[in-house]
Amino acid sequence: MTKIQVKNVSKIIRKKDILKEISFTISSGEIIGLIGPNGAGKSTLLKLITGLIKPSLGEVLVNDTNIQNEFNKVANEIGFLIEEPSLYDRLNAIDNLKLCLKLHSKIDNKYLQYICKGLEINNFLNKKVKNYSMGMKQRLGIACSLIHNPNIIILDEPTNSLDINGIRQIRDLIRDIHDDNKIIIISSHILSEIEEICDRVLVLNNGLLVDDFKNDSIISKDNAFYIIQIESKGKEIDFIKNKAYIIDSDNSQYKIKVNKAELNMILDLIVKNGMTIVDIKVENSTLERHFIGRGDN
Repeated sequence: MTKIQVKNVSKIIRKKDILKEISFTISSGEIIGLIGPNGAGKSTLLKLITGLIKPSLGEVLVNDTNIQNEFNKVANEIGFLIEEPSLYDRLNAIDNLKLCLKLHSKIDNKYLQYICKGLEINNFLNKKVKNYSMGMKQRLGIACSLIHNPNIIILDEPTNSLDINGIRQIRDLIRDIHDDNKIIIISSHILSEIEEICDRVLVLNNGLLVDDFKNDSIISKDNAFYIIQIESKGKEIDFIKNKAYIIDSDNSQYKIKVNKAELNMILDLIVKNGMTIVDIKVENSTLERHFIGRGDN
């Protein structure tokens, strides 16, 4: 069983608190989305989990091993791409990939071919990296993080510089390689991708872990809300102001946002107060709406 434990981790850089007493546990089979505004501490947290930097306080355990003290013991378990791909420009793609495999003491040509096919990099394997576009470098960087078939995969903004087709390929590959023994952590500003791929979401803001929830708890029919457009006919709508959120108004017309639990009550109030219902639309909650609605961004 694969497990990551982050225990009361803080990181101070140049006397600034980048992370503040972060704690959580991730278990086998989970795909985690890490989100938050710029400067929230996402990349710093990922570097701590991979052992690239040490915490100022607290500890990170990978399979009950302190990664800062015994990195070599768990190095083969982890594959990561953080911030930018680290590639050798004077080498071609195949040589970069083979070098990564040697670092992990693993050479599995069959799995190498599988990853290259999934990322569609076969056509430029023999081309020197210095001649690559940013999108090609990103694909190769992701391939380097995956080719030793690690049980912990950490990808920081994996869809950077990729076109729509490239984003789809990354999404499909992540789903394909995921199994019950793997942990996958993805940091991204594209919340729709996090929503589609991940089953759990961690939210960072100002160095704090401000939320930790299952994705389906936000993206569900039970969390649907309704946009009701009403004609007030010159009447006051004070009766509704404390029970629903008015999102727009234009002369005597109003748009109000109502959750599912209060819908029938609000409709009754509208009718009893002699107003006309012009339109009703149902909208499911999304990760983006939840994140923006928190006010943390």
